[in-house]
Amino acid sequence: MKILFICLGNICRSPMAEAIFNHKARQLDQENWASFSAGTGNYHIGDRPDSRTLHVLSQKGIESTSRAQNISSYNPHDFDFWVAMDTSNLEDTRQAYPEIGDRLVLMTDFDPISPGKPVPDPYWGDIPDFEEVFTILDRSMDRFIQHLQEASPGI
Repeated sequence: MKILFICLGNICRSPMAEAIFNHKARQLDQENWASFSAGTGNYHIGDRPDSRTLHVLSQKGIESTSRAQNISSYNPHDFDFWVAMDTSNLEDTRQAYPEIGDRLVLMTDFDPISPGKPVPDPYWGDIPDFEEVFTILDRSMDRFIQHLQEASPGI
């Protein structure tokens, strides 16, 4: 199972989602599950995640090896799911790769508290904004993983 998490610059939300997913997959012994991340913009290609993203992940005992890249680095058939952080990135991805179809979803479609609400971009904020994003992603990821398990019994 391969997942691509998508945000705008690929240094805040999507690499955080990638790290959370990979951490949870390891905890579940899902060795055949892997996630990656990319941005719809070209602002930070090659950069490590934002230092505040890395700080919050580190506080939770989660590592990130991500480097920013654009969604154009990938083939539409590379992933089982493409997961956007907000509707703007969802639509940009849909326009770039219409053939993805229903494999493109919004991360917060799986949020039990605020379904469908965008994952806020913390870039202009402070550590508490990044912690809020972590909280949203963490709880949404649990439901997303449950969805993957239900969609593919036996994995």
